[in-house]
Amino acid sequence: MFTRRILLAVLLLALASTAYANLCGLGQLNDRYRTEAGQAVAQAFSPPDYHPTVAEYDGWILACNRKRDSHGNKLDQLISASSAGTFGADLPVKMVKGRLEFLDGVVTNLKYAYQLQRDAGEWTLTLAIRMVFPERPIANRLDIAADLAVPLGLMTAPAGATGTLPCDLAQVQLADGVITRVDLGRIDTFDGFGCRLQRDRLLANGEKLLDHFYLFWKSAIEQAWNRPGFRVNVVFTDYTSPLFAAATPATLTAFDKANAVWKIGFSNNPNKRATYKQVPFKWENAPMALAGATIAHETGHFLGLDDEYREKDRGVTNEWRACEQHGGSGYLMCDQGFAHDSSPENDPGGIANPEAAKGIYAWIITRRYAIG
Repeated sequence: MFTRRILLAVLLLALASTAYANLCGLGQLNDRYRTEAGQAVAQAFSPPDYHPTVAEYDGWILACNRKRDSHGNKLDQLISASSAGTFGADLPVKMVKGRLEFLDGVVTNLKYAYQLQRDAGEWTLTLAIRMVFPERPIANRLDIAADLAVPLGLMTAPAGATGTLPCDLAQVQLADGVITRVDLGRIDTFDGFGCRLQRDRLLANGEKLLDHFYLFWKSAIEQAWNRPGFRVNVVFTDYTSPLFAAATPATLTAFDKANAVWKIGFSNNPNKRATYKQVPFKWENAPMALAGATIAHETGHFLGLDDEYREKDRGVTNEWRACEQHGGSGYLMCDQGFAHDSSPENDPGGIANPEAAKGIYAWIITRRYAIG
């Protein structure tokens, strides 16, 4: 029995490392989802650059989401495709939880969890995050992206330029693509240049570097996702700062009680690829020095959205997953769809396309109020 459990754990781990949240087949799209996706266009949160050629792609995103959503069948029953799923202008707070189901039904699931309410026609989504920092093999270290280092005056612009600032000092050693341990200074990361500093470092103005790290996460998410009629409010369950409003005790209690907090287990490996959640034997699911665009993309997963890109290039065998060829090139969950800003001092969030979180995303997220 013990051996069987070990084999099962190994199998689930393998599935977790090879299963991706890509779009389902085009065969899932039908007129029901085309009609409903068309209703999203009339919402205030749909961007003005919407055009008819994207309608088919929006319907596809919606169809795949409902197919995998644990509440998908119920949502299809509650949301009339032709009436847009009518909701009142003022709605009380509800906790919305569910999952998108994939291969094994356990490890590779995408869990979504957030609070929704509506006031005077505007949706407010509250997302709770808890961060866990590594203390081994190096303690008291914080990796930050160039998106944050440049505006704080810690890295010379453009990122990677020669300079004398703390984050300009190249102290990383590369050997066969494996990054050795770095104490302080510039690092190369999966998202580009970054920097490793003391986590308790104070800036020249006396403010805490860690305060700005949390603010960077909050700003990157809210900047990417906020739209007219749809506002995201990020709160932290593990940290308070004078730079942003703290979550109320009632909000923290509600998220903890519902087990709805997004837990980020950081890694000291700056080249680690981010995954939105922890999985068995892989509790450190993200490097610290994530760019703003990557943070916004991973947030999309915790809000219950699929990846829309081809994970591996398999030629024509999965050509239908090439989102940039099917109308998804302006979308945040299509990695071709948002360009990382080359001037982070002008755009700390790192999102070059201000409309990357398209209306169909807010539509999917807010329709779930019906099952909250």
